[in-house]
Amino acid sequence: MAMMLRFLNDKGKVVERFIALHHVKYTTSEALKDALYGILDRHTLSISRIRGQGYDGASNMRSEFNGLQRKILDENPYAFYVHCYAHRLQLVVVSVASSCSSIHDFFEYISLIITTTSASCKRKDALKEMWSSVLEVLSIVDEDERGPSQAAVDDVKARLAILRESGWNDLFSDVQEFCFAQSIQVPNMDEEIPVRGRSRREGRTVTNLHHYRAKIFYVAIDKICVEMDHRFCEGSNIVLDCFSCLDLKNSFSKFDVDKLARLANIYHADFSDDDRGTIREQLETYVHQVKRHDSFTSCEDVQSLAIKMVQTEKYLAI
Repeated sequence: MAMMLRFLNDKGKVVERFIALHHVKYTTSEALKDALYGILDRHTLSISRIRGQGYDGASNMRSEFNGLQRKILDENPYAFYVHCYAHRLQLVVVSVASSCSSIHDFFEYISLIITTTSASCKRKDALKEMWSSVLEVLSIVDEDERGPSQAAVDDVKARLAILRESGWNDLFSDVQEFCFAQSIQVPNMDEEIPVRGRSRREGRTVTNLHHYRAKIFYVAIDKICVEMDHRFCEGSNIVLDCFSCLDLKNSFSKFDVDKLARLANIYHADFSDDDRGTIREQLETYVHQVKRHDSFTSCEDVQSLAIKMVQTEKYLAI
């Protein structure tokens, strides 16, 4: 188990340090907790000072009821858990890709094509040079009945045409032009087609536009909304959104007194009642005075403002 600490040094700068690489015989949340506490004790660090924790997405780490993050939160309610956002987004994409057979097939075919092309050529125009070989591979897959139907292969061809286009202006026109040049059939969105999964004898039809919009696009959008709400919990989002106002870019343009005051309420154990009652007024006065300074727009002054706010306990005592 690798352990890293991110903290503020006595100069108000964020520092990250590798602390230990510890062998654990068991990977249960209880065993990991004991190992973590042991490492902190050896370095005379208190669990009560932790203000955030982050791990991968394994259930023994992130579980809301019995994971490591939950066990630490039970003893320190201010050690907010933040799951890696990049990993969360990856999980959203994986879930969305599996929500619709058409989307799933698309990524499967792309994976097949990448494997085929990358094995023999890594140049930027590899796909262009190997276009005929790619189509041949897809045809073989279809003929051997080990994969997509001919209609699906044609669909992949059309989608690959989009990937080949580097520009985004008039994209649809460019794709159509390419498809015509390569003798690839372009679906007529107004054309009536049988409802997928229904017999032609039933006579139930929909337009191509309805099929792609209702059966693919809307399905993907709905799944994205559900997964984003599920993967990105409100608690950690609020904390990170509040901290975002300390961004130094554009002369501290994201500074927000309300968000900093909210942080004081979230970490209320780090602030006295008097501090929480006056922090908003003090922050507004302090920032107003700094912005009035002639050299405020310089990077040094902006960094000085941030460091002073972080160093001063009544502004940010974490």
